[in-house]
Amino acid sequence: MRIYLDSNVLISHLREEIGWGFRPLFLEAEAFFDEARKKHLTLIISILFLEEVEAKTFLTVNEIISRLDEMQLIHERWGKNSMPFEKHIKAGIHYKDAVHIANAIDSRCDAIATFNLKDFEPASNEIRILNPISVI
Repeated sequence: MRIYLDSNVLISHLREEIGWGFRPLFLEAEAFFDEARKKHLTLIISILFLEEVEAKTFLTVNEIISRLDEMQLIHERWGKNSMPFEKHIKAGIHYKDAVHIANAIDSRCDAIATFNLKDFEPASNEIRILNPISVI
């Protein structure tokens, strides 16, 4: 199974983030990564993913890749930022999220793993949008 990884999942894991209502996002991300390892899921990461993680964590691209390797995750880099679909922008999806959706579809992913379900929901008729914890 190919899962497009939204940057917020790795960022939450690395920064040990707690969400609204004291929801331990970092523990949910950790559980997702454990399950991804067990199920041999292929995580697709994009240029935009790397840029967003780099901006929030101050890790370099090489350090981000090293972290994924250290966690023994199967991952592939999607080497381009796909053009966002105009219909996603018209549906109210933010530009960067539209790029993530386009990347996921173009790279033939089965789903997108994100904590921002609401932001991606307008595209749910084209690709599955999963909370990382629902993969378990």
